[in-house]
Amino acid sequence: MDSAKWYYLKSGRQRGPMDAGDLQGLLQSGALPSTTLVWTATQKDWLPAHASTVHAAQISSISTASRRIPWMILLSLTALSLGGGGYWWSQRTTQETHTAEPAAEKPSIIGKMAMDTVPLPPLDSPSTAPLPEPTTAIAQPIATAPAPSQQQWQASYQSLSAQYAQMEAKLTRLRATEQQWQQAAQNAQTEHTQVATGLQQANAELARLQQTLNAAQQTNRTLTTQITELQERADPLANAKLAQLQRQFQQLQQNLAKATVENKALQAQFTRTATQTTAHQTRQSELTQQLATAQARIKELETALKARSNPAPHTTTKNIAPPANQAVARVSNVNPKLGFVVLTRGSSHGVANQDRYRIFDRTGKFLGRLRIESAQPTVSIALFEGPGIEQVAPGDYIHH
Repeated sequence: MDSAKWYYLKSGRQRGPMDAGDLQGLLQSGALPSTTLVWTATQKDWLPAHASTVHAAQISSISTASRRIPWMILLSLTALSLGGGGYWWSQRTTQETHTAEPAAEKPSIIGKMAMDTVPLPPLDSPSTAPLPEPTTAIAQPIATAPAPSQQQWQASYQSLSAQYAQMEAKLTRLRATEQQWQQAAQNAQTEHTQVATGLQQANAELARLQQTLNAAQQTNRTLTTQITELQERADPLANAKLAQLQRQFQQLQQNLAKATVENKALQAQFTRTATQTTAHQTRQSELTQQLATAQARIKELETALKARSNPAPHTTTKNIAPPANQAVARVSNVNPKLGFVVLTRGSSHGVANQDRYRIFDRTGKFLGRLRIESAQPTVSIALFEGPGIEQVAPGDYIHH
């Protein structure tokens, strides 16, 4: 851009000096018409602005800028130029207002214009004749701040271009970030919907479980009340019966311990006699029978021990069999087809033919009656009288 100082005439007065850019700004803004006389040191005389080099420089600058600068940068530069020109113009007008000569003073013109008191002749065309040579000393232009050079404008353009590229890159990143946040928002909305659905289901399940718990608590309270009532109405003899059963249970435990010792002794004796000759087979048979009897007794005691380990606190005497230790014998085998029962006691225990006995299961239930048909020394065979032999099982008790 031209760095020469320019002057222009307005209202018969010389204005300036100023940079070509400032003068172009005044012409572009309409503050000065294109027919305004302008002058610089490179011109021989005053010329209208549209016929001077300032006009050609203005067109060339605009054309070059339009080809090189994007439209957004061009608008920014134009706004900055217009703003600077307006500010300069306002400052210059203010300065001229404060430094203007009195109206009575004579105008002074520099360049090819003579400083006299004769009014300027009217301008008819761009080819106006030169004004008379000045007869006095040329006034020195007032020093002003230098206008930005072309290198400064180029640096400003490059800086704005770099800022524009940075803004474009930042905009691209912001758009990508916006898409990520939108996707995250959609995922969060979906997850929120799933969580809300799961929460509703959990609340429904919780309500159902609460109802079940309330029902269970009500049932527990009812059972507690019933147990309390049963305890209050219990037969006073039940406690005495329970104490007796506990004593019997302790006695059975002692008998079981003794029978266990005897069984071990018999087993040891049987082991010793098993290796003897055939002359001792009779003794071995007797020992075997005694062993079977002892084992049956052990089973009887074990069953009685189990039956008495947890006696019912409110059991009455109705339908209760005699104590197990009072049993005559126990059932060792049953043949439902032939209708006979094998007992663990025989004639050596006081069992005789045609004797009649009652039979109870291990829970104390009455099953029927028996009649001894064959009393052996250690075992007996009895016929079951009546139906129900299918309910008889080994281990049942035999009582008088």
